[in-house]
Amino acid sequence: MTPEFVNATLPLLLYVLNLFDRVTAGTTASVEVERRLLRAEFDAAATKMRGPRAQEWELASYAMAAVVDELLIVDIPWAGQSWWE
Repeated sequence: MTPEFVNATLPLLLYVLNLFDRVTAGTTASVEVERRLLRAEFDAAATKMRGPRAQEWELASYAMAAVVDELLIVDIPWAGQSWWE
């Protein structure tokens, strides 16, 4: 893992951890807003990983999306759970 990769993906990971904390506290926004904000984090990471690192991001983003989906559909009980499915 390169410093560039960490720089691109860390904000996304921190957003997911923060979302988990907000779900636990019952302070999430609407599921549509959370999806839009999460999508913006994915897009920001993709922008940072353009060029020669694009293929690396393509593979990593698939894995990250799968983890996020698993958390938001199965592991974290929250109001948006059924919508996310």
